[in-house]
Amino acid sequence: MQELKVKNNKTGLKIYINGTPDLKQVPKQEMDLIAISLELAIKSIIEQERSSNKPP
Repeated sequence: MQELKVKNNKTGLKIYINGTPDLKQVPKQEMDLIAISLELAIKSIIEQERSSNKPP
């Protein structure tokens, strides 16, 4: 068994898994949400970089 560390675990409970999660078992809708979340995070980082590199 391996402990799975969850970033926003409000319960404080430890989560354990056997083996490695199989992403092929994740429904398409869930994978689409993950992709959208990643896209938004990347856009946010790019915008922050651009705004911090602008001359005064």
